[in-house]
Amino acid sequence: MLAIDHFFKYFRLDFARTPEQLRAVQRARYDVYVKEFGFENPDDCPDGLERDSFDIQSLHCMAIYQGDNKEKRMADEEIVAGCVRVVLPTLKDPDGMMPLEKYCQASLAPGNPRHPRRTPRDTLCEISRLAAHPEFRRRPREAETRIGALPDKLDLPSEEEMRTYPLVSMAMICASPAIALLVGRPNMFIMVEHWLAKLLMRMGIPLEQIGEPTDYHGTRTAYYIRAEGIVQGFNSDMRQLYDRVEATLRDNLAQDELGTMIRAGDHPMGLDMKNQP
Repeated sequence: MLAIDHFFKYFRLDFARTPEQLRAVQRARYDVYVKEFGFENPDDCPDGLERDSFDIQSLHCMAIYQGDNKEKRMADEEIVAGCVRVVLPTLKDPDGMMPLEKYCQASLAPGNPRHPRRTPRDTLCEISRLAAHPEFRRRPREAETRIGALPDKLDLPSEEEMRTYPLVSMAMICASPAIALLVGRPNMFIMVEHWLAKLLMRMGIPLEQIGEPTDYHGTRTAYYIRAEGIVQGFNSDMRQLYDRVEATLRDNLAQDELGTMIRAGDHPMGLDMKNQP
């Protein structure tokens, strides 16, 4: 059995459709962004959830652990091993902003043809909050970054389940262009640190810098990516993983017409998301 097959044995990909599922994602983000790397002030997250106003206009993809390791399981709760957020800024407001527009506008080059305001608003999205939970970064160097090590190949020599852990972050990377294309938002934007930009480019992902480095939870820079370009740049191993991820998410979107609702500008979780505690 290939490592990719093993991954789908131990993890299930899905979208956060309910307030409970979203809280599980926000709890995983808290463990990574607040507890582990200190990007947010714990006093701003007294309930142990890392969240912001953009959560209600986003699709949240999560890798849910479904293995047998009892140490990783908590009663009556899904274990989010990895997550990524696709912000769809125009769901509720035709002029809605992405996080990088709201917080980093001054760093963006206004004359750049890839500037968000030069892009049709209903075709863009921002990828953010990509993380792998520390419980699933247990190989050497896996705890060095919030998304784990990013191997160029998927040959992972270790015990069966442990071999799948590096694929958590890789699956979330694959999920980003898959979701963007499935919901008709191929123009993608990200704010990332220099080291991550270099790693993504080394993986064949064609980043186009659209601004200057700025202080935003550390020094970060805005980039534009065309979703199809990401897929075309993947090597054969990553393309195999992408195809499995894309097929899984396509089926998930079709189950309850989630994709259709997104294309129509209707948030999948409605008022329940806005009223969450």
